Amino acid sequence: MPMSFRTSKTTIKKDIGFLYEIGTLRNIRRSWNQLTSARFQNLTEHIYRTAWISLILAKRMKQKIDLERVLILSFSYSLYKTRCGDFHYTAHENVGQEKELAFKDLLAGTSLDDDIQLLVQDYQIRKSIEAKIVYTANGLEIRLELAEHASDGIEVAGIWGKLNDQLFIDKVLLPIGKRYWKKVAVSKPYNWHLASKNRFNFKKRGILPSKGISADIDFFYELGSLKQTERTWVQFVGDKFSNLVEHIFRVVWFAIILSNYEKKVNSVELIEMAMLHDLAEIRSGDANYITMEYLKRNKQSAMKETLSNLDAKKDLLDTWEKFEKQRSLVSQIVRDADCLEAILELKEQESMGMSVAKKWLVLNKKRLLKSLRTDTAKVFLREILISDPHAWHLSARNRFRDRKW
Repeated sequence: MPMSFRTSKTTIKKDIGFLYEIGTLRNIRRSWNQLTSARFQNLTEHIYRTAWISLILAKRMKQKIDLERVLILSFSYSLYKTRCGDFHYTAHENVGQEKELAFKDLLAGTSLDDDIQLLVQDYQIRKSIEAKIVYTANGLEIRLELAEHASDGIEVAGIWGKLNDQLFIDKVLLPIGKRYWKKVAVSKPYNWHLASKNRFNFKKRGILPSKGISADIDFFYELGSLKQTERTWVQFVGDKFSNLVEHIFRVVWFAIILSNYEKKVNSVELIEMAMLHDLAEIRSGDANYITMEYLKRNKQSAMKETLSNLDAKKDLLDTWEKFEKQRSLVSQIVRDADCLEAILELKEQESMGMSVAKKWLVLNKKRLLKSLRTDTAKVFLREILISDPHAWHLSARNRFRDRKW
């Protein structure tokens, strides 16, 4: 049932605090950045690609899989790191993390299901097939990134890749995961763009698109390029705004939260749609409110090319086209989440002194009060505009409040 707005403002504030908090995952680089000068992914980028690997693995497996469970777990399993941080393989020998307490505090008072904590506990013991899929996808994502850096000449990434080939592959709990792993170990991270439709037409030189599992791996590498794709409003303010992965990641969670207040929707379609909604921009690029006046982007062609070699391409393309048509409640929730995520980021930038963010907030408030499709989103808009992006950590369990300095 739709929510009762008068009795849920406290929960809405908690939900907004949760969204601000998980937004900080983009500022937490993977801990092995300490061990090399290479730019390794932040946690948002790692989680997003892990979710895609989990989804593709699940779709390839010939047994009954709870896709909703896989997707929620994929986006949840590392959220505790907003409070615990990330630690490399040497630091793990000296640090203990209270993950359950971190999850408890992170989710307290929000509209999110208590089941998320149970899902994460399942991930730790890995009894269910869904937990095994996500655990395998996590390992594969790490191996993919090591292959990317090794191909760029980072020597230690090649060493770590070989260590993982020797030591981690025995922990891969699924036969299909081992098949993917062996393909990743010999893959070429640049094949996706060389073999794609492009003006050089490398097909004439024998560089051809991959098939089967190798095509999935090329897709994962293409997804990884999103972290290098800045949203184009950085032209006006410098390199301060989220990249596309960071934006999409929080849109996924915003859509999940908005759906909690609306009529029951298909959660799998909702999450897949949020994961897909800006994916065309890998090949079509992003456009800000000035460049939109001068560019004509063929997003449908870009999307078809990106998905063209996947077995699941038809279902995924259908889901994306539903988002573009905006006829279903699911698509409207995702569109609202997409718009509101930008408002969250403008509030973050405003809190750090960016003067133009205040002007953009005024312009967007007028626009969104008319264009948002769900009543829930309009309530969230009003609450976000008066919210404090820093309230979540100032009021969280910390040594100032607990006097443990």
